[in-house]
Amino acid sequence: MVSPLETGTTPGREGSASGSDAWPSNKQVETLDRQLASLAVDEPPAPEPESTSSSVPDAASYSQYIFGEGTSTPVEPEGASSAPSSERPTSRGFRAFNGSSEDGGFGATDDADSLRGTYSRSVEVGEGEDGETETGASTPATERTVGMGEHQRSEREGSAPLPPLPAQSPTIQGSPRSTQLGGSLGPTFIITVGDPQTVGSALNPAAQHTVYTVRTRTTSSAYRKPEFAVLRRFSHFLWLYDALTQNNPGVIVPGMPEKHAIGRFGSEFVENRRLGLESALNKIVSHPMLVGDPDLRLFLESDTFHIDIKQRKIDTTTEHKGFLANLSSSISGPKFTEFDDYFDQRRQQLEAFETQLRTLIDSLAKAAKARHALQGSVAELQSAFLALAQCDLSSSLRKLLDEAATVQKKLYDLSEAQAADEEKIDGLTTVAESYARLCTSARGVFGARIKAYHTWQAAEANLRKMQTAHEKAKRSGRTHSELLNLSVAEIADAERKMLDARHDFDDVSKLTKAEMARFDKEKVDDFKKALEDFADSLAARQRVVVATWQEYYDLLAAAVETNKAASEARAHTSAATPSSS
Repeated sequence: MVSPLETGTTPGREGSASGSDAWPSNKQVETLDRQLASLAVDEPPAPEPESTSSSVPDAASYSQYIFGEGTSTPVEPEGASSAPSSERPTSRGFRAFNGSSEDGGFGATDDADSLRGTYSRSVEVGEGEDGETETGASTPATERTVGMGEHQRSEREGSAPLPPLPAQSPTIQGSPRSTQLGGSLGPTFIITVGDPQTVGSALNPAAQHTVYTVRTRTTSSAYRKPEFAVLRRFSHFLWLYDALTQNNPGVIVPGMPEKHAIGRFGSEFVENRRLGLESALNKIVSHPMLVGDPDLRLFLESDTFHIDIKQRKIDTTTEHKGFLANLSSSISGPKFTEFDDYFDQRRQQLEAFETQLRTLIDSLAKAAKARHALQGSVAELQSAFLALAQCDLSSSLRKLLDEAATVQKKLYDLSEAQAADEEKIDGLTTVAESYARLCTSARGVFGARIKAYHTWQAAEANLRKMQTAHEKAKRSGRTHSELLNLSVAEIADAERKMLDARHDFDDVSKLTKAEMARFDKEKVDDFKKALEDFADSLAARQRVVVATWQEYYDLLAAAVETNKAASEARAHTSAATPSSS
């Protein structure tokens, strides 16, 4: 099947006649007018006036991944498909470090590369540029458009209703990714991580590990079934993070919870890790570039995962190797002096934000600890009231003591509910911890840009070295002409590699800017929702506390008035008895 990604022309752009000619004749398209209307986007200003007015999206537009259509290449004749690949304009994109890119490998396609190019180009459109990089004309990676077939499949998948989760599984709201074009950027996913089970003998703690059941429901046709479940251990989640980081340089991959050697089988630790893993997976599938990664599909769907990962070579990142490994790599690696003030400022802002997050997490932990201590005191007070209610006292006093114990029980339950809300998937503590891990991943994105820069500089140095050797051999006049021609070909190949490395660096830089804009927007949205929920739940519980104490106060006041009236009646009776005698 031929798509506009291969022909370089979006059908329907020049009118119905030319659009039908550009579209392959063997491609059956239904409801073409509706699809073309949904794909209509604003183009850069052309020499001739067009009917469609161009508009510049605001700062939040590229945060929502608005697709900006680049300049399309001329339509190739059908016979051009037999020409060598070096003679045809190709789509140069990011090359995955593990080698699984455009050549396939568990469902990898050119559509993900096209999405990366259009996504990075959206930053330029949002900044008011004309689609050209700082180094010149726009790169091939930014000149690709979204194919009709992929958009049609996305609309079909995104419009399907999502079935509800079973009652025993916690419901996680899907995050449909929509744009101003009016369609969904991809299918919907609902992922839950649950049923943690310890595997291994307690006599050998080193061999013990915890496995989790990852349940997925999706409307994506890329998966074999709409609903499936697999067993994964914590090291598998770390493998997924490493794979996504290497396959998508410049993308902020949500981080996994940290490793802990002590207390890793405790119920509280396992529950906190489960929440962190579930939050990370839902963040990953909500990202329009990560959701189509073949390694994510392998992780969510494969029943022979432990065998499949052995065939996919993933280098372990230094994030899981500790502080000493990171320090040694920074010392032994090549030096890099930042020349873009944007990245320098964002790095400083990121470090300050991470410091504030760590302070917030510590404060929330101290508040939770104080609440837990208060719960213990409330439980002791309740037990004391219950014990007093069993003593030989008046019935009214025993009733008041019993009601006081009931009040303490309500206060204890409210404190338990508050702690449970803070530890939910969208609770304030969970959001703060997830963004602390995202800050660590963002630093890795800056490292990927530095790595791309060093690759570019190495290719440029190699090109200069070959050019110098060629000029030296040419001046000597003792080199055979065939060797000179071979040297010219090698120089041309080295120059092509240098240009590719330069374009890769530009693409990573633009993608990093887009990711930071997305990070800022989602940070505000997530913390706003978490803080609002935290304040609303706290205020609602405080209203319940006030109402509970008010009821007890009214009961106590009524008992006091009753006791006072009875005392006055007895005093009046005792005073009237001597006078009558």
